[in-house]
Amino acid sequence: MPIEMKLWQKEGEALQPLNPGKLESEQQLEEWIASDASLISPDILLIGKQVQTRYGGKIDLLGMDEEGNLVIIELKKDKTPRDVIAQALDYASWVRDISVEKIESIALEYLKEDLESTFSGKFGTELPDELNLSHKIIIIASHLDPTSERIVKYLSEEHDLDINVVFFSCFIDNDGKTLIGRSWLMEPEAVEDRAEQKKGRRVRLTVEQFGEIARSNGIGDLFDYLYEKLLPLSAGKQNTKTTIRFTTHVEGGKKAFISIHPKESSDQVGLKTDIRPERIADAFSVDLKKVKDALPGRGENEEGLVYGEFHYFKTINEIDKFIDLLKNTGK
Repeated sequence: MPIEMKLWQKEGEALQPLNPGKLESEQQLEEWIASDASLISPDILLIGKQVQTRYGGKIDLLGMDEEGNLVIIELKKDKTPRDVIAQALDYASWVRDISVEKIESIALEYLKEDLESTFSGKFGTELPDELNLSHKIIIIASHLDPTSERIVKYLSEEHDLDINVVFFSCFIDNDGKTLIGRSWLMEPEAVEDRAEQKKGRRVRLTVEQFGEIARSNGIGDLFDYLYEKLLPLSAGKQNTKTTIRFTTHVEGGKKAFISIHPKESSDQVGLKTDIRPERIADAFSVDLKKVKDALPGRGENEEGLVYGEFHYFKTINEIDKFIDLLKNTGK
């Protein structure tokens, strides 16, 4: 049955039910959420509004969570409940395949600054190496019919799709003030857990698992040696599905200065790393030229990164040269 929210106001020792009101328009909801995404969740960074898709439609609001996954936020507005569900699914089919470059372009147009800086300011951590590994759909409405609610629950509970509905309800208190309440069709954590178990999302490999991958790729000794040398020189580390990132205090926060990529390494090319020379120079108080001189070779035919540079360690001596630079600075 449809979700129904009720509010009461304490009058003396009794509780008096508040009269339901009516939102002037669901367009107003879009403006409120665009101004403050925490109305839905504190863990969403909005990166786009009225985002044009390749199929002709426009996503009302596009967000990103702390994992770098995209969040499609679609308001019912003047659409029928079934139409808004179908439209959100259509948008998800487009979002699934958009590139990192497209995401950054959308964010730059909306935020008026680069995504990396805004993400770091919002979440206090660095933008993940991998973006858009998965996505979720949030439908915003003041109400849905029972059939539409049943469809959304079916998609989540039977097909493990990360889809949910947020209801905003309006009430008038005894002083004539307007109050806004929020409720979810399903418990958000339960929806996310089902989707994660289905898709294996947010699976971070352990150091031991990365070590096994490195050994199978013929660079186990290099991986173990670099990992052990970096630990005491870093402010922390973060494992993802594909990398280990080592952070340092720089640019007003903790940001990665080197990431190790065991999966993309081999005994032929060496141990692949993503190194940020400018951050190393700043954080470890060393001349940028000296940093670059201490780096190992770059790979052939590399397209490069949006941020940072790929470098490949092939010998223990190359690692020692790099580590000695970090140890013998003003850090």
